[in-house]
Amino acid sequence: MECADYYAPLLLPTLIAKGFRMAGFIVTAELGSKDAFKLARSVASRMEYTVERLDDSTFQATQGSLTASIFLGAFIAYCEFEIEIRTSRYNGEVDVVINRNCPWWTGWLGLKRVKNRASELASAIADEIERDGSRVLKEKEFS
Repeated sequence: MECADYYAPLLLPTLIAKGFRMAGFIVTAELGSKDAFKLARSVASRMEYTVERLDDSTFQATQGSLTASIFLGAFIAYCEFEIEIRTSRYNGEVDVVINRNCPWWTGWLGLKRVKNRASELASAIADEIERDGSRVLKEKEFS
């Protein structure tokens, strides 16, 4: 969904505080779900994201300060990514889905920085999957 799709009056206070979920990246690989989850969490931690497990297949990776991004705008990238491991269409494949936030208050430059950080995280996860001996089938950006 695009940012504009989230303008619901009841959600506005939360959206103002956290930004809108809008787009992200998908890495499809031949890998087990549990292995993909551990690997993605490990990569996010090494890249200095604060990692919080949400459930068995989802975690949140956060970097930066919401407060600082509100006051300093585009100078601070506030990243709050939700990373979900899903079974892919075909047997033996998994999708690592990185949903990125949309901190609209940082302007175009701030949004670009968050998008670049999500792209870097997706690439690092794909690289680690291949280093681990598994095969990356596809990397794709979605909106």
